[in-house]
Amino acid sequence: MTSWFQGQSLMRRLTTGLLVTWVMVWVMAGPARAQGTPCSATLSQNGKLAVPIIATDIPGQYYWANFSGPDSQGKFQLTDFGPQDPGKFTDCDAADFVTDTGEGTEGVTLTSLSVYDLAYNGKSYWADMGLLPVGADGKWNFKVGRAGLNGSSRSSGIRKGPYLLYNGDNTSMTVMWQTEDNTKQATIAWGPSPSNYQFGPFVVKSNGNGKNQRQFSYNITQLTPNTLTYYQVVVDGEVLVGSFRTAPDSSATSLTFYALGDTRDGIQPFDALSQQILTDMQNSPTLLVHAADYALHGLSEHYWDFDLFNRDSVNTLKLFTMLQMMGPLGNHEGYPGSSFHLDLVNIGLLFYKYFPYSFYVQPIQHDRPVHFYYSFGYGPAHFAMLDTWSYSKGMPDSTQLSWLQQDLTSSKPWKIVTLHTPIIDCCSSQPDLAAAVTPLLKAGGVQMVIQGHRHYYSRVTQNGIVYLTLGGGGAKLTPANKILPDAIGIEAFHYAKISLKDNTAAVSVRCQTGTDSNCPHDGYEIDSFTITR
Repeated sequence: MTSWFQGQSLMRRLTTGLLVTWVMVWVMAGPARAQGTPCSATLSQNGKLAVPIIATDIPGQYYWANFSGPDSQGKFQLTDFGPQDPGKFTDCDAADFVTDTGEGTEGVTLTSLSVYDLAYNGKSYWADMGLLPVGADGKWNFKVGRAGLNGSSRSSGIRKGPYLLYNGDNTSMTVMWQTEDNTKQATIAWGPSPSNYQFGPFVVKSNGNGKNQRQFSYNITQLTPNTLTYYQVVVDGEVLVGSFRTAPDSSATSLTFYALGDTRDGIQPFDALSQQILTDMQNSPTLLVHAADYALHGLSEHYWDFDLFNRDSVNTLKLFTMLQMMGPLGNHEGYPGSSFHLDLVNIGLLFYKYFPYSFYVQPIQHDRPVHFYYSFGYGPAHFAMLDTWSYSKGMPDSTQLSWLQQDLTSSKPWKIVTLHTPIIDCCSSQPDLAAAVTPLLKAGGVQMVIQGHRHYYSRVTQNGIVYLTLGGGGAKLTPANKILPDAIGIEAFHYAKISLKDNTAAVSVRCQTGTDSNCPHDGYEIDSFTITR
C-alpha cells in the first residue's frame, strides 16, 4: 500500500488555491498563536513564491516551500518544498515560532500554518494548511485545510461534521460535530422541513475544551421510524444543515443502502463517489456501510481532519450530514502519524472517538473497546461487523468466534457480514481466516460478505455466499489479477448500491473515472447481479 507521501502524486493533490502576493507564515500550537515578527516572503521574478518555515521533528531545522503562480485568477499552487539551512533566512527568527508538543503516539509535530494575502486586488485572504509528519521521502508534507476571505466562516472553526451516529433506535438519531478551540456557542434545531425547525434551538455543550476535544453530540429523540427529519447546527453564527431518515420498522421487508471501503487519503475520488451517491438517493437518505481504512494514519488527528472530514470535500461533507455510516476496524486505524507499523496498544483510539457506536461487545478500556466487533439490526437486515486487526496474530479469537456463532442466529431474513480483511476475493485469500469464519457464515445463513483492504472491486461466490471486495473508495488503486475461476476483478474507484426487497437482493456497482481504464464514464455500472434467499 503506497504511502501518501510519495512523489508527484502528492503534489498533484496539494491544491492550495492560495491568493498571495505578500505572505506571513507562522505556526499554530493548540489555541495559542505564535508571537513576534513573522517571516516574510517575496514574489520572485520567475513567478515563484518562496516561503521559509520552521519544522520541529528535529528542533531548529528549517524548511522552505515554493509556490508557482499567480495564474490568470491570481492563485498560487504549492510546487515543492524541502529542508534548508536556517542561516539563509535572515528575516526569520526561531523565537517567532511556537511548536506543538505532540499528542498520543505522534511525537512532536506541527499543527498548521496560516498563510495570509495582505494585498491582492485590495482583498485579504486566509488559508489554513496542515503540516503532516515526515514521510518516506524525508520531507514535511502539506495539505490545505480551509480557505476564504478574511472575515468569512473561519471564525467558527468547524473541524468535523456534522455527521450522524446510529444508536440502534429507529425513533432517534445522534448528530455529532467538532470545532476548533475558540468556539463560543453551538446550537441545534430540527423539524419536518428545512423551513420548519420547530424543535429548538437547543444549546449543545462540548465534551471538553482541550486540544483536539471540543466534540459536540446531541441525541434527537421521539421521532417516527422511517421518517425524514431536517436539522440545523449553528456554530458561532455559521449555519450547517442536514437531513436523515430514521431506521425502518423492524418488520420492514425492504431496504436500500450503499457500501464502499478504503477511502483513506483519496479525498478527490471519494468526494466524486459521494456526489454520485447523493444524486442517486435524492431525498431518501439511508445507511452507508464502510469497509474501513477511513484515514491514512488513523492514530493522527491531522489525517481525520484532512482525509475523512476534509472541509474541501463538499459532497462527502453533505453525504455525512445525511447518511449514518457504519463500519468495522481496519489496519490504518492503528497507524501512528509517521509510521505504517501497527500500534496494537492504541489501535482504534480515534476511530472510537469519532464513531462511538453503542453496539461494541467488548468493554471500553483506556478510551477504546478492547476489540471492535459488534452487530445491529436495520429493517430486514442483520449486520455483523468483525474485527481482525486488534489482535497480535491478525485473527479473531475464540471469544469473537463464539459471539459470531450466536449472533448469526438472528431471525432477520437478510444477514450481512462486514470486515476489512478479505476472507477470499478474486486475487487473494486468507486460508486461516477462511477456515475459522466461513463455517460459521454458512451455518448462520449469511448471504453476503462486504470486505475491503484490496483496492479494487471483486466478486466471488462460494457455498452460496457472495463475497464483495469494495476497496475502491478513494485510496490508490491496485491491479485486480484474477486467480480464481468465475471470479470478477476490476480496478476502478467504485461504490455499491444494495437493494433488499422481500427475498431478492439487487446489487449495482458503479464506478468513478480515474487513472484506470475500466470506467468509461462516471456512474458506469461495472457489475450487477441479484441474490435470491
